[in-house]
Amino acid sequence: MREVRRFMTSHMWMLCLALLFILGGCGNISQAAVSTPTIASSLDTPEGAALAILGSPQSGSLDAHYNGNWHAVLDTPVLVHAYHAHTGVEYQDSDHWVASAKLGDIRTGLYDFVYQRAQKTLRFASFGTIASAEDPHAHQAFPYTSAETALAQLKATRNLGPKAGASPELIFFPPADWVTNVRQPSDHPWKSGGIDPLSPMWRITATDGNDYFIGNDLLVHTLDELPIDPSQQG
Repeated sequence: MREVRRFMTSHMWMLCLALLFILGGCGNISQAAVSTPTIASSLDTPEGAALAILGSPQSGSLDAHYNGNWHAVLDTPVLVHAYHAHTGVEYQDSDHWVASAKLGDIRTGLYDFVYQRAQKTLRFASFGTIASAEDPHAHQAFPYTSAETALAQLKATRNLGPKAGASPELIFFPPADWVTNVRQPSDHPWKSGGIDPLSPMWRITATDGNDYFIGNDLLVHTLDELPIDPSQQG
């Protein structure tokens, strides 16, 4: 099977290494799954996902390690959909719940949990830190580009709106080798995102029947412009 690699920004990998002794590993397949805390709370909903994330061993371990002063409050979790992914790797082929965590009004980082839909459980993937209150992301809830902004960009650049009944959705996809074969994240030839759940793109089905994709740089892309792993096409 072709190796599928996951890209994360350098500061997120650094935090994963720093938190190994607290969390017991980042994205480790042996991590215990987290089920929905109550029968009334569905993991298909942001409310149910939030309860499961806050009730996870990872959240509890971090909170205990920092004497209850870590990040007990979440912004509303958002579902990031796996797109054009049939790699055989759970992380890449599954949807993810992602939520920004905060202390007061300052965001401290992003939780990323794999949504095991068939089992109705979440599995911890990573926690990416926001190391400084001066980081613009420390003052923004995830995702950093809103659906409204993406829709406005589609209208401004293509004079298109969303197809009736179709809602924008966040997606990520398995990237081609030329995207991930870089030494530093700053060397990336692809700047629009979409190659990791923590940096997703908006997918909008427009009134012309085509899908358009808007990411971090607000450029509007068509499907053929996305750097999806060729083995995952079709």
